[in-house]
Amino acid sequence: MAPNEDEFSRLLSLLAQNHGTSFASVGTAFQTEFPERRRFTVASGLAVLLEHPDLLPSVHDRLNAIFILYWGYHKEPLTSNPFLVVFDRILKVPAHDEALHTSFKPFSLTPCEKDFVAQLYNGNGSQLLKSSANHFVTEFSAMPQPASSLPDASQLMASQNAHHPQIPYVSCILPYPDRSVPEADVAQTTESAKQLMLEAGNLLAQGNGPDLQPRFVRMPPPTLPLGDFEAAWLVPREASHELRWDVSIGRESSAGSEVRTMLRLACQQALTSEQHESFTDQLKADPHLVFHIGLTPQKLPDLVAHNPLIAIEVLLQLMPSSQITEYFSVLVNMEMSLHSMEVVNRLTTSVDLPTEFIHLYISNCISTCENIADKYMRNRLVRLVCVFLQSLIRNKIINVKDLYIEVQAFCIEFSRIKEAAGLFRLLRALEESEGRDASASQNSTATS
Repeated sequence: MAPNEDEFSRLLSLLAQNHGTSFASVGTAFQTEFPERRRFTVASGLAVLLEHPDLLPSVHDRLNAIFILYWGYHKEPLTSNPFLVVFDRILKVPAHDEALHTSFKPFSLTPCEKDFVAQLYNGNGSQLLKSSANHFVTEFSAMPQPASSLPDASQLMASQNAHHPQIPYVSCILPYPDRSVPEADVAQTTESAKQLMLEAGNLLAQGNGPDLQPRFVRMPPPTLPLGDFEAAWLVPREASHELRWDVSIGRESSAGSEVRTMLRLACQQALTSEQHESFTDQLKADPHLVFHIGLTPQKLPDLVAHNPLIAIEVLLQLMPSSQITEYFSVLVNMEMSLHSMEVVNRLTTSVDLPTEFIHLYISNCISTCENIADKYMRNRLVRLVCVFLQSLIRNKIINVKDLYIEVQAFCIEFSRIKEAAGLFRLLRALEESEGRDASASQNSTATS
C-alpha cells in the first residue's frame, strides 16, 4: 500500500525543515512522526522519490532521505536492510555534477550523495549521527576529492540474495505412461492429441478462438431508490404500437409565429401602424396567445421603450396571470421615462392596480428627479412627474393623504418649476376642501 497524500506532505515537510538538524535527530523525528506499522510503507515511498530527483530537487533533502532509509535498520547488519538495493543502484549509476543536474534520470545523483552512501557502506554511519545535511555538503565541497572510495557492493547483494527464499513455482508434472495400453491405442491417442494441438494452434493464430481468460461472475448491482424529483426509466415488457391521433394536425400555427416575430421586432424598434394593428388584432382574437409569444419580464423594458402602446395591451391581457407581479416589479425598477409613465397611467385608468405598486412607482420617480445631475433633464422629468401626479389625483386613482408629505416636499424642492407649483396648489386646494367638508359635517352634527 502506498503512502497517502497526508503522509507524503508530512514526509516532505520533515525533509525540508531539518537541513541543519543532525542526522540522528532526523531519524528520530521520522520514527516519531510515523507509527511503526506505517514506517516501511512511507520509507518505500521515499525510495521512489529518490529514483526521481525532480521530486526531491534539493541535495539536502536527498541526504536526509538516504539516512532515513539507513536509520530504520541501523541496529541490524547492512544485509538485513530491505533498501540495500537502493544504495547499490545509487553507487552503480555514474554521478552527475550539481550544475548539470537537470536531466532527472533515475538515480542521477551528485558525487556528494554517492560519497554519503559510500560512508554508510563502509560502516561509518555512527560517525555521521552528529553531522547534518548542511554540514556534510559544506565539508564535501571543501575537500579536493571524496572522503570515501566507492565500495564493491556485489558481495553484500549476494549475501542478501542468499537469505531470500526462492519464488514458489509450479513444476510441470508429466503423467507416468500406462504400459498396459496397447501400442496401437497409444499411437492413435498420440495422433489425436497432435491433431487437437494443431487445430488449437490454428484457432489461436486466427484470433477468433475461444477466450482463455477466466470469466468472473459479477452480480448486477441492486437498483437504487428513486428520489422525489427523479425520473424513472420505463421499460415496457410487451411492445405496444397503438395508433394515436395527433390533435395538432391542421391547427393554424402561423398566427402565433407571426406575433412572436413582431414581438421580437417590437423590442428593437417602433412598429408601423399596420404592424401595430395586426399585433393587437391577433392578441384580441386569441386571449391565450399572449402566454405563448415569448414575452418575459426581462424583455419588458425594451418593449416599453420602443412600443409603449403594445406593452399596455400585453400587460392588460397578462393581468389574470400569476406572474403579473414580476412584470410590475420590472416596471417599477426600470428607468423612468415618458413611455413608462404613459404605460403606468394607462394601466391605472384601465384596471385596479395594487396600491403598493403605485406608491412605489411614485417614490421611484421622485427619487430619480432628486438624484439626476443634468439640470435640463431634471427639469423635464419633474414636469412629467407633476403632470403624471395631477392626472392620478384628479382621477382619484390614489389617495393623496398616503403620499402627502413626500409629494409636498417634492413640490417645495422644485417650486421654481411651473408644473410643480401647480401640483402644490392642487394639494392645498384638496386640503382646504377636505377641511371645509370636515367643518360642515361637524356643524350639521351639532345642529341635529
